[in-house]
Amino acid sequence: MYLDNRYAVVFRYKGYAICTLKIAAPAQEDCLGYVIDDESFLGKSFESVGEAMAEIDRVKLEQI
Repeated sequence: MYLDNRYAVVFRYKGYAICTLKIAAPAQEDCLGYVIDDESFLGKSFESVGEAMAEIDRVKLEQI
């Protein structure tokens, strides 16, 4: 797991864990969205699990 234990896995898709913070504090500039637990997606946040899934598909297509 690339992310630390502040994150909870909410869905797994094609071998990737899609996570969100267990406790988010917007005042501390915490991300309220979803992140993919892989270095390839560092710095990317998604508003929904569906958007994260679409990004996984897009990246996988680029690797072919």
